[in-house]
Amino acid sequence: MNAGFCRGGLEATDRADPELGRRVRAAMDPNILDATENASRLAWLPVAYDVEMTRALFTVAGPARAQAVFRDAMVAALQGPLLKSLFAAAAVIFDNTLKDVFAWTPRVWSTIYRDAGTMKVVDMGPTAVDFVLSDLPQVICDNPNYLLGLAANFEAAFVLLKVKGSTTISSKPDARQITLHASWSAPQK
Repeated sequence: MNAGFCRGGLEATDRADPELGRRVRAAMDPNILDATENASRLAWLPVAYDVEMTRALFTVAGPARAQAVFRDAMVAALQGPLLKSLFAAAAVIFDNTLKDVFAWTPRVWSTIYRDAGTMKVVDMGPTAVDFVLSDLPQVICDNPNYLLGLAANFEAAFVLLKVKGSTTISSKPDARQITLHASWSAPQK
């Protein structure tokens, strides 16, 4: 996975609360922490490193706070150098229509992850889509907290486009597949 994005998760814990950041780092495997913090932002790290950071965050912060940190981290990433141009282009081209912006999500996935499966967006009606992630590394499928973190990441689009929405997860770990279902309220006119 992209080292800059992985490191962004650690930086998000610092922004949320410097003490939280310190405690998450203390809970991580020191070799993984060192590799993550010292890698070039353009380097590729094993996805297991991000899973380890996620494990530490959920252990230290608990599920609700960890998901808030992930959502805020993705908001920051979508406004940062790696993903800003993709998100801005999608928002302009599609006039901030959430469904059309979500159609670009596979590009975001391939910008962040390498050798970590594929994503397909399935239209589920006027205010819903499914993100079907297939051929995922087993380490992702086996970690329920990582899946909750992914769901929170997708909710960042709701925040940026000021739409009320939610995500749910279904998984087939043996098939190395998860589905994130996103639904939202129709915009008020």
